[in-house]
Amino acid sequence: MTYMFNDADWVLSGYGHDIEEMLLECTFQGRVCGPQDFYQFYDRRYGNCFTFNSGLDGNYSAVSSSGPEHGLSMTLFVNQQKYVPVLTPEAGIKMLLHNQGETPDIFDAGFNLSPGFRNSIALTYMLIERLKGADYSNCTDTTSMKSSNDYHPGLYTRQGCFKTCVQQKTIEKCGCANAMYRVPANVQTCDLLNYHCVEDVATSLSFETECTCPLACQESQYISSVTSSQWPARNYEPYWKQSMQSRGGALKKLLDKDSTIKLSEEFLKVDIYFNTLNYQHYKEKASMTFEDLVGSIGGHLGLWIGMSIISFVEVFELIVALVAVCTKNVYRRKKRKHNFATEAHKMT
Repeated sequence: MTYMFNDADWVLSGYGHDIEEMLLECTFQGRVCGPQDFYQFYDRRYGNCFTFNSGLDGNYSAVSSSGPEHGLSMTLFVNQQKYVPVLTPEAGIKMLLHNQGETPDIFDAGFNLSPGFRNSIALTYMLIERLKGADYSNCTDTTSMKSSNDYHPGLYTRQGCFKTCVQQKTIEKCGCANAMYRVPANVQTCDLLNYHCVEDVATSLSFETECTCPLACQESQYISSVTSSQWPARNYEPYWKQSMQSRGGALKKLLDKDSTIKLSEEFLKVDIYFNTLNYQHYKEKASMTFEDLVGSIGGHLGLWIGMSIISFVEVFELIVALVAVCTKNVYRRKKRKHNFATEAHKMT
């Protein structure tokens, strides 16, 4: 999976946050990490975004233990002075937890982290397996969206499929692409003149009837539990501010320039870790198979009619015994008559 910049994105990314400036402290499983461990991409809504442990270089960092000490811990600099007043009504970090290979769906699945807090995010891994076939969930076992890489690359997700459908319908009806979604190559982005057409497609599109986006037969999710506390503490703030000034750069300039700046408005800390290495596995199973159906029919016959396979065998055995007895009696009668007739003939 790749994230590609177009010319406009390259220009806009220059106005966004720089990971070198934003990331003040970083540790993963007790080891120091840095900007080189993050992959940058551009999002049309949120600007510069950075992925840790993306796996795009073929390497994955695995977690071997649970608890905060064995997760990812970061101290982030929000730097509100760089915010554009008209475009940024709120301050903080937008964070998303997703699988490697998935295109980050920040707008729909991300959550906000506020400055002035230490946020602890405890994770639990969940795996869902659905039954294939139209008689069950009618899911798809497609692992990637190769047919729609120009619209939503990476692993298959239902939400990504929906966004692909919206973009395809927009291009079909408006002759241009919605700027809020990934714009395919050689397709023009819609301008303000096409605003009403784009809005009509986005609001009137029926996902159930106009889009074919089944659930994935195998799906994994990260269930998160977020707790927070005030950070830095009031008595700790002067010491931490002094340590940040010693780092130099834009951060030192900011703190030296404005001595009244509140650290609670510019910094936040986040700890991401697995609450437990156990995981939840949900697997669909047919409530009744063909074998179960046959057994159920036999059970009901045995209960309500008094018949079963054993009963049929016993009835057959009884019939055979009766036939054998009757045949034996008939044979004896015939033999008696024959003997009687023979004796009568000798007497005469």
